[in-house]
Amino acid sequence: MCELVDALKVSQPNASRHLKLMKAAGLVDEERDGRWVYYRLKDAEHPFFKNIRCCIETVCCCADIQEDLSRLRSRLKLRRGDRCVVGFRR
Repeated sequence: MCELVDALKVSQPNASRHLKLMKAAGLVDEERDGRWVYYRLKDAEHPFFKNIRCCIETVCCCADIQEDLSRLRSRLKLRRGDRCVVGFRR
């Protein structure tokens, strides 16, 4: 979640609320590891996610989306062993 908070420049409670709704809708799974909670798409190949990716690709020329993607990519590079090891960077 900290990666999303930093990349999208949203508050932690806001990101948490959205992830909770996505979990309730069956879109994401969560895995707890101590104080960390890791979220992942439940079925990344599901048609719903394919449609979302198609929509994002359609609007990828928008500057704000490009900035969000750039921040997210930079943040993901900080991972170790496919895990977030850096808390919020605000």
